[in-house]
Amino acid sequence: MAALSEEVKTRYHIAVSTRFVERVCEEVSKPTAELIYRRALNENLMNITDVGTLPYGIASQISSKLTCTLVLQVSSSRDATQPLRPSADTAEEDTALTAAFQKNTSTRLLYLVLTDGHGEIPAIELSTLRVFRHIPVPGEKLLVKEGAEIKNGAIIMTEDCVVPLGGEVEQLKREMTVRQNRTDAPRFQPLHFGRQTVVTRHANVSAVAGSVSVGERSRDHGRESGRSGGRGSGGRQHHNYNHNNHHHHHHHHHHHHQQQQQQQQHQYHRHRRHQHQHGGHGHGQSYPNHQQSGRNQQWQQQEVEKNGGWFGESHNYPPLF
Repeated sequence: MAALSEEVKTRYHIAVSTRFVERVCEEVSKPTAELIYRRALNENLMNITDVGTLPYGIASQISSKLTCTLVLQVSSSRDATQPLRPSADTAEEDTALTAAFQKNTSTRLLYLVLTDGHGEIPAIELSTLRVFRHIPVPGEKLLVKEGAEIKNGAIIMTEDCVVPLGGEVEQLKREMTVRQNRTDAPRFQPLHFGRQTVVTRHANVSAVAGSVSVGERSRDHGRESGRSGGRGSGGRQHHNYNHNNHHHHHHHHHHHHQQQQQQQQHQYHRHRRHQHQHGGHGHGQSYPNHQQSGRNQQWQQQEVEKNGGWFGESHNYPPLF
């Protein structure tokens, strides 16, 4: 088992664990190093390796070169020339998924994050490489050759130092599909509870607004017709009709008010005559005492206050006592 593991590492630059080799041997009677390597391309490196293959501290170096050839797995990828358009409620994995499904353009500049199963390192292209026919998705494998340039902790990918190997990790693909479905689903759904009531209320409001608008238009049309219509025009007749109705209503109200005043004045005179006959100046009767005069004045004052003045302030009736 250890011999097969070492052969795979020497020939194919991937350090598989002996546990993975044993699992393959249980499925296949006589596995070869190439078969184990082909199986490893479709596995998550985190699950089939015991140790990392990236040199220690390479991601923090300003300028250096890769000292050995490595098979690394894509953790995330995006086109650096296209915006991600993140939002406040977008998780990091959703952002990575959006980046993975960006369109491959002729001016593309890839920004990848590669892993050996235990550590990570960025990898960028400074010009569009023909070796990438599409934007790699998480789970795909890349062969990074010895001598690849490291600048500011990132691998500078070129046509000579990077070889896409393919591969598909079922677990990562399933997780990516779940995240894609969650991202594609609408984040806000309308509430169906009370929806009919809301629609009816909106319809009523619209109907009322429409009625008000029609009334305003009719009133404005009548006003404009009254101003612009000549003698004998329909607009002038409509305006005169409204004016006559208003004048008739005002005259009827004024006539009714005069009748009320005349009735009150008649009652007052009859009351004064009654007082004069029973307590006035005629035929030996004495002048009414102060108590009777005070009651008369009080009644008179109440009548004045009740009628808003001497039978209406608009009529200047003189006092009758």
